[in-house]
Amino acid sequence: MDSERWQRIDQLFHEALEHESGQRTAFLSAACAGDDSLCEEVQALLDSHEQSQDFIEGSAGDLAASLLVGGDLKLKKGQKVGPYRVLSLIAEGGMGQVYLARDVRLGRRVALKFLPAELTLDAERVRRFE
Repeated sequence: MDSERWQRIDQLFHEALEHESGQRTAFLSAACAGDDSLCEEVQALLDSHEQSQDFIEGSAGDLAASLLVGGDLKLKKGQKVGPYRVLSLIAEGGMGQVYLARDVRLGRRVALKFLPAELTLDAERVRRFE
């Protein structure tokens, strides 16, 4: 999934949350304009939100920042970061670490990438990361 698609899903998710629960289906039908795949992705997020009541309130980045206090981030297999369970380290280098993880709420694999703390202060590096 490309970043534009994800941004659209995220935008619709938050817009749908502004509607009453009973009005969200109609809102999504109109907003997705026949893109069933888009509608299904947003609906999956809404369903998870309804089940947990705290879905996407805190980002994995916020949790990683708290892990960084007092040292380098080194996640271990099985460790949880928000709704993600770490499966393995994929790569490590100058721009940070990439982990294979499983989104336990949506039941799919994801990649988690973390910048070294010192690079988060450099706006250009953060822009390239995004």
